[in-house]
Amino acid sequence: MAYDKAYKVLAKQEGISNSKAKELIDKGLVRAQGKKVLIARGEIDINTKFSVKDVADVKVIFQDNDNLAVNKPAYLTSDEIAKKYPKAIMLNRLDKETSGVMLFAKNEEFQKKAIKEFKSNNVYK
Repeated sequence: MAYDKAYKVLAKQEGISNSKAKELIDKGLVRAQGKKVLIARGEIDINTKFSVKDVADVKVIFQDNDNLAVNKPAYLTSDEIAKKYPKAIMLNRLDKETSGVMLFAKNEEFQKKAIKEFKSNNVYK
């Protein structure tokens, strides 16, 4: 049996760059034999068959002059979502594997109001 680094085997199998293959593994989107591939540089049989999860698009749920609510898909970090909306101020975070609603303030005035409401436990999840 011949072995190579997991990201190289994935890149060859999927016809993608090594860096893209490493990124997919690092995001937790790649499985081999039903198990998540955890280490991109780990040695793996070159005949290993991978499955790669698709990541859903970020969807805007609500938007007005003060705030923005988006549906964060699983396997994207909160910071990756925030980069898509550089003028908005992130109000909450979700774990990488978690999908759900993320809220953003579009101005400092609304940010202060929202933080006050969060601290007063007036926001329900």
